[in-house]
Amino acid sequence: MYCFVQLLAATVAVEGPLSLPAEVKDDLMGLPPVAYDGLCALLVVVAALMAVYFARGAFDTPILTLDDVPAPPRYMTQRRQYRLGMIAYIGLCLIGYILIVAFYRQLSPFFAPFEPEPLRKLVQTYVQESQLSFPVVVVLGAAALVTLLKIEHEWNPFYVLRRVVRAWVCIPELANHIMEAARHNLTVPPDERKIVASDPTKLVDIGDFDKDRQSLDRIWAEICYLRLWLNRNRDVGLHLTFFNEPSFAWSTLETNFAKMHAQIVPLKQAQKSIAFGPEFFEDTAARADRLRRQYCRLAACFIVFKNETKRAAIRDATQFGARVASLEVRTNPMRHALVFLVAIVVSINLGVWLSSALWDLANPAAAAAAISASTEDANLATLWIYFGLAAYGAPIVVVLLLRYLGWVYDPEQPSSYLNSYAAIFVIALCVSVAALALAAEFGPGAAAGKPILGLLYADFKWGWAPALICLYVVYHVDRHIDPLLPDVGMLGSEGIPQRLISCLLFAIIVMVVAALPTRSLSVSSGSAWPVEKLHAVVVGTIFTIAFVVALVSQFGFGKRSSGALASARLANPMVHAP
Repeated sequence: MYCFVQLLAATVAVEGPLSLPAEVKDDLMGLPPVAYDGLCALLVVVAALMAVYFARGAFDTPILTLDDVPAPPRYMTQRRQYRLGMIAYIGLCLIGYILIVAFYRQLSPFFAPFEPEPLRKLVQTYVQESQLSFPVVVVLGAAALVTLLKIEHEWNPFYVLRRVVRAWVCIPELANHIMEAARHNLTVPPDERKIVASDPTKLVDIGDFDKDRQSLDRIWAEICYLRLWLNRNRDVGLHLTFFNEPSFAWSTLETNFAKMHAQIVPLKQAQKSIAFGPEFFEDTAARADRLRRQYCRLAACFIVFKNETKRAAIRDATQFGARVASLEVRTNPMRHALVFLVAIVVSINLGVWLSSALWDLANPAAAAAAISASTEDANLATLWIYFGLAAYGAPIVVVLLLRYLGWVYDPEQPSSYLNSYAAIFVIALCVSVAALALAAEFGPGAAAGKPILGLLYADFKWGWAPALICLYVVYHVDRHIDPLLPDVGMLGSEGIPQRLISCLLFAIIVMVVAALPTRSLSVSSGSAWPVEKLHAVVVGTIFTIAFVVALVSQFGFGKRSSGALASARLANPMVHAP
């Protein structure tokens, strides 16, 4: 396991993609190397197992449905998608933990300007001067990870990551769509109407299914159909674990149905011995509507849970009577590419100028001793725009083009958004590294004319941050143009403050990822900037790119509100426009 940790952490090391920081092998209390390595391996194994256990529990935390009733996420998506989401979330948590543990010393200088003086002295003593041993770091890191996994707040990156991964595997997106379609636009199939009406104990007439949707007769007829459909699937016996889930309260639903039946019978039979006042009708109608909502919730979750693909779930929902729009014409995602390219150019200029100015402000002595950097700033900004468009702009354009071509070929949603985004990340990483290497090969700078393979190897470490930004862009563009995905600001409780926090957290994550390769940069003897300033400006500029692009993704677009989407909203109230 320790070798695995070394290999995984080595992929983002500062000196190159295959080296591990030597600091992680510091001796502890004079232990022999074999004993020290054994202790480290044991601690890493225990920490990893703890992380897996608590990450799994955090991902399986019940979430609120449209009824504001918690439901287990494993019953709100396909089983295969749930397993993929669980594995992805656990894996991302482990990767984040391992990177922090392996590179905590390399990362600490970048956070020094934001640390208060007492904390800065503590970090200087125990982190940068190597007084904090690697086993202690493993234990403290595991404790911090477990704590963060239990905190559900917008500033917590692991909480945001959990929500994002759940959205990638359609939790609770598809279940909510089917639920709303069943509640507001349920069309009971003709054969099912005959079956329900043929049961004399239910007192349902076949014409009740065509009455006003808010009428008590229509509500009761749909309740009888929903219960019949669920009981039929329950009697098959293949999904007893689903119906025995405590949060669905099947036995309570059956009890409530029996009570409602006893209340409906006198109304249907118009018994003269009972005086029906307005309060009786209002109470009966309210209880019936609440019962119908509960049955719709259970039916929607069951349809999603029992089908292995989203397409199969949508097909079953249509046969069930809850039609969900699945073949909507999407807008061309390529029309957003120019906006992001402009955002990258603006953020590079802003990032270079602002980072340089802040560094000079924080280090007045070094700034006064250095050559005036105004010309240096301008030259760097121009040069970095060239390389920034190659590293950050090229993958966004390529991936959006592939997204468009994929939807032209197949107008339905991807069978798995999680698999789709994994492929997008790999493609963006490869495109970013290749574009940056070609820009260096044929552009200005010392790297011009060098072997392309050597440039690809050297630039590999710079591709991770652009790949993350590209993934963020595509995820939000999908939510803008896909009518079956919740619009930006409509997932959970995403108000403007939460969305701003999300942008800031994402920029910080990208900055941390970019900080590792930045440590390998050096300056020539005649440079106007010291190496510390170069590091600060590079990291600050990448942070600015990530933050500006995130702002554009969050606030720059909205769902279209005409044509096919307008028809979809009439059939499905879950399809919104901002």
